[in-house]
Amino acid sequence: MMRARAWLGLLIGLSSCSTGSPGIAPEASSEALSSAAASAIATDMAARLSETMPPSSNPIVFADDDSLMAGALRGALQHAGFTLAEDGRAEGPALQRIAHDGRFVEGRYFLSLRSARGDIARCYQPSETGATPACPWTMTAAE
Repeated sequence: MMRARAWLGLLIGLSSCSTGSPGIAPEASSEALSSAAASAIATDMAARLSETMPPSSNPIVFADDDSLMAGALRGALQHAGFTLAEDGRAEGPALQRIAHDGRFVEGRYFLSLRSARGDIARCYQPSETGATPACPWTMTAAE
């Protein structure tokens, strides 16, 4: 039920960002983020996360992969003051698990961060030299 509400909220937020044809459909294209765009997006999302979960609160386990965005997020979270624990070596109830999901929608990059506390999301207009927020950020609290 919480996931359905989260997606509904994210889709409503994205609908205010869309241009062109009605509806939101992920584009099947080979769009890719530049390193500068990934860094700008990650820095903004780390700042948004720090507004909902102070960096000093608890160490986080970041669901990492080898993507450009994952690397940018890891660096931005550490720069924002978050302590990152190694996944697989981290134990304890105080840890906050964070997962990310990013994709292009109608030429804009949509990124969400998910944790037990809730989801935050935002869409961006990426370029070769960076990225600018294209929508207000949304937050859905966990129930």
